[in-house]
Amino acid sequence: AGSARVAGSGATAGKIAGVAKEEKADAKAKDKVGCKVAVKIDKATNAGDTQALRDLVERTARTVTCTPAVPLKLRISLDGTGKIVKVEVLSGDRQLGEVITRKLTGATSATRATGAGQASVEVTITAEK
Repeated sequence: AGSARVAGSGATAGKIAGVAKEEKADAKAKDKVGCKVAVKIDKATNAGDTQALRDLVERTARTVTCTPAVPLKLRISLDGTGKIVKVEVLSGDRQLGEVITRKLTGATSATRATGAGQASVEVTITAEK
């Protein structure tokens, strides 16, 4: 029974460490508020209000880069619950795009697909002027 408690404590400690990492990432994003990252919605198909998705992409981009060298265009697919099911890099810095893709895929936004099927939203991430 004692060893089960220790294992449980380790799992709890792991969860706490995971939460701490998320909080640090959020703090980093807040520290980069002065970052010059802008996100523009280029095209939305079967999507509700895209403001929440735009904000999510902007926050995510700020955790990765402060000033993208070239515009990065992404196509983001969402389901009816707002879960991002796929992100494609359309143009720009592929390496940066892949990092942002990994961070966004699986995330959930208040932007949802309307009707049956998925929503598709194309965005451009640029250095804000």
